[in-house]
Amino acid sequence: MIVRIREEAEKELEQAFDHYEQQREGLGQEFLDEYVRGTHKLVEAPLRWPTDPVHSQVRRFRLDRFPYVLMYRVEETQCMIIAIAHSKRKPGYWLDRIEP
Repeated sequence: MIVRIREEAEKELEQAFDHYEQQREGLGQEFLDEYVRGTHKLVEAPLRWPTDPVHSQVRRFRLDRFPYVLMYRVEETQCMIIAIAHSKRKPGYWLDRIEP
């Protein structure tokens, strides 16, 4: 199992990194480290985390230290990260990224 990230989600990752780095030098890197730990957990057990209440094929993995959720879909040989969504902003904005 590998982790892939959609281009839109990668931009969200970069934006969150920049946001935290502006708050305090090094905090952006701590956010990235938390993201990487999360992706390792996805690889270990991709079906462990709950499905989204709106879309049953998408799962949600909450980061521990930061208010972000990795929205991902389990495919045959990969976990596709669809969005790196702030847990309190714009729920469901990523739904148009899901391919049938």
